[in-house]
Amino acid sequence: MKFKNYDDEIKYLIKIVKQASKKIEKMKINVSVKNASSHDLVTNADFETEKFLTEKMKEKFPNFDVVSEELNPNGVMTENCFTIDPIDGTVNFANGLPIWSIQIALIKNNENIASVIYLPSTDDLYYAVCGEGAYHNGKRIFVNQTPAKSCLYTLVGTRKKFDVLQTTSKFNYNFRELGALSVAFAYLSEGFLGALAFFKYTRWDIEPGRLISKEAGAEILDIPNKGIIVANNKENLNEFVNEIFKVWDTNINK
Repeated sequence: MKFKNYDDEIKYLIKIVKQASKKIEKMKINVSVKNASSHDLVTNADFETEKFLTEKMKEKFPNFDVVSEELNPNGVMTENCFTIDPIDGTVNFANGLPIWSIQIALIKNNENIASVIYLPSTDDLYYAVCGEGAYHNGKRIFVNQTPAKSCLYTLVGTRKKFDVLQTTSKFNYNFRELGALSVAFAYLSEGFLGALAFFKYTRWDIEPGRLISKEAGAEILDIPNKGIIVANNKENLNEFVNEIFKVWDTNINK
């Protein structure tokens, strides 16, 4: 298909994430612990994939900055930049569980104009261009309209999610653990999930999924540097916000 705007940009993102996937397939994976206190895993594939994607993006957009998980985690979002998460769901990836992705967002003039989430293990490609809808393998996708009390939902992030789960499970027991925020965004955008919440995020975590879910029709509450709550419709968003903030000690500035 051809987009009216940013067609070249989205096609380039799709091209390089698929190239990165092929490189990962050929790697002998070595796993190490990035943070012993939290058992946060990292692999050589994380570093090599991020390096490859950064080089490719710089070839196409030499004047754009980069914000990424492994090589530039302290990078600041600028007017023109891109965010890279080379392997979102590293623990899943390192253990052979096929729920992980490569994701990129392209920011131009302070606006997320094009984003890609690619699940190599299942060859599922999710992408969006600002103002032109969200797509899965070429087919346009939309959020579902399942009511909040019966939809599937997921919580991602710190240990705080277990405190939240004690409350939300009384409201709706259909909780699912995925271990990869990008996949949760993709599944919500396609209508498999009805809501998600992520605590203490960084920009590379959410930028691709936020655009894709928004273009699929999702409602989003984004609290900078604190967390993000996304739901399939405004009513459900409000219901999940009410449940989550019964135990989430964050002030909402409306």
